[in-house]
Amino acid sequence: MHLLITRPGDDGARLAETLRQMGHDPILEPLLTIRHFDGPALDLSGAQAILATSANGVRAIADRTPERILPLYAVGDATARAAKEAGFLDVSSAAGDVEALARLVREKLDPAKGPLVHVAGSEVAGDLAGDLGASGFTVRREVLYESESAYSLSPSTIAAIKEERIDGVLAYSPRTAATLARLIRKARLVRDCRRIELLGLSQAVADAANDIPWANIRIAAEPTQEAMLALARSLNDTPSQSHNTAPNISPDPVPPSLPPQGKPGIGAFRIVLVTLFAVIVLGIAAYLTQPHWRPQLAAYLPFLSPGDSAQIRLAALDRRIAQLEAQGKPLPVPGTDPNAQAERERLLARIEKLEATFEQVRTTALQGSAADEGAAREALRQVGDRLNSVASDTAVRIDRLARQIETIEQSSPREDADAVRNARLVFAIGRLRDAVLSTHPFRIELAALKALSTDDPGINQALDRLSPHADGGVPTADALRQRFRPLASAIVNAGREPVSDSWVDRSIARVLSAINIRRTDDLTGSDIEAIVARTEKALERNDVKQATTELAGLPDRVAAVAKPWLNDAEAHLVASTALVDLQTRAFAELGVKRGN
Repeated sequence: MHLLITRPGDDGARLAETLRQMGHDPILEPLLTIRHFDGPALDLSGAQAILATSANGVRAIADRTPERILPLYAVGDATARAAKEAGFLDVSSAAGDVEALARLVREKLDPAKGPLVHVAGSEVAGDLAGDLGASGFTVRREVLYESESAYSLSPSTIAAIKEERIDGVLAYSPRTAATLARLIRKARLVRDCRRIELLGLSQAVADAANDIPWANIRIAAEPTQEAMLALARSLNDTPSQSHNTAPNISPDPVPPSLPPQGKPGIGAFRIVLVTLFAVIVLGIAAYLTQPHWRPQLAAYLPFLSPGDSAQIRLAALDRRIAQLEAQGKPLPVPGTDPNAQAERERLLARIEKLEATFEQVRTTALQGSAADEGAAREALRQVGDRLNSVASDTAVRIDRLARQIETIEQSSPREDADAVRNARLVFAIGRLRDAVLSTHPFRIELAALKALSTDDPGINQALDRLSPHADGGVPTADALRQRFRPLASAIVNAGREPVSDSWVDRSIARVLSAINIRRTDDLTGSDIEAIVARTEKALERNDVKQATTELAGLPDRVAAVAKPWLNDAEAHLVASTALVDLQTRAFAELGVKRGN
């Protein structure tokens, strides 16, 4: 079975190895990136116990304190296992969820003997502090790491889903399941998931991704690693059955003589689309040619007459202002350009007043007697003079307003274009970073960013350093650490090869290689075992640079064994430096100063 693993870091790598031993073919797709916070050593004085709700919390606190004697209560067996590997001596497992951990603490500990330290990330599930606080405990939460959700699925995973090469997905937390559902919708893979089974640690995990039409949803009998492995083992025993699809009823066969049927509704949709396109084309042609046909039709349709020139120009300006509003460009509204807005309002008020006066005079002239005809004509003449005078002034004011709007139209696009380019640049840097950290090839993301940064030497230099690794990807620090474990023994055994060609030396070397024993606690000296031991310690701290420095001291006769690993480690360091430079450039575009 091909199973997709969504857990990050060491947890995902160990789960993949376990599933591989069970006969499955795991695919790693970590949906969270874990980052530990640096800081001073934690003050655990007075605390009676440590509470850990995740293995990442255990690793984070192990980096921040040398304390290993204080009792540690873990939410489950996987977290307890991580605590024992980190060196904690007194570890208890609740073998369940946060509620089970709270019950275990209430059974074993006394609120009067001191506070509890809960090591957690920036986001937590459940309310452990509130639950224990109701029982009189004081819980101090220490945020030691953060987890960032993935931006998108890797291209290889998307291809595997589309090609029906994934049978199941393992999800261990509601946040991971919700992220998985979001990325599936984003990649438009919802329909492709109808043959994939979801294996969830709990009902809450299943609920977070139940909007995807999975072939089946399996929930672990209890929230433990062993229960999840039992689910994975059951995939080989029972065929997956859909829980949300109708029975599989084969339709009647279509006679071979019938022509192939097209999709229903396609013909009608094509007709509607062609008709709409024709209407749009005719409308554009009518608008562009209206100076030729509008005057002829105006004699029969009065509403097509040109009317007052000032009103026509104001209508045109209104349309241009509406276009600017629709495009989101800055307008001369109150608070930004009060002079232009006030000018426009005064023009409209004067035109409305003149129209009212003209209408009043026209009504008086029609209703008056012959004796009043002379007075009416004089009034009309005065109104005409006033209209001509105001029309000239109005035209000048309208021209001024039009020039102001043209200035806005000419300046805003350039500003908008710069903002759009910067946003695209930052987006492309983020996509490239995610692709590099996924350990998959990133040729497409690299080319996209290079196309946007033709005039930026800083970005181009970073891209040049990444280019040699675009086709093969770059391993993470966790992957390098996992790969070095079996390599360490090979390096030590290579150092045991006899210097001379005597049968005694060769026999001794064969015996030592068969025993496969080496010292891991001796960190001093320049012998091969000490170099390998120091390298392993450096990798446990995720210090890849120090590890490569240690291996550089290997003698030439064994350096060839470590050469492939060193090449990948150098690629990791080069990529890390390039990503830091690109992130600095992205922060500069956004105007954000990075914190120390």
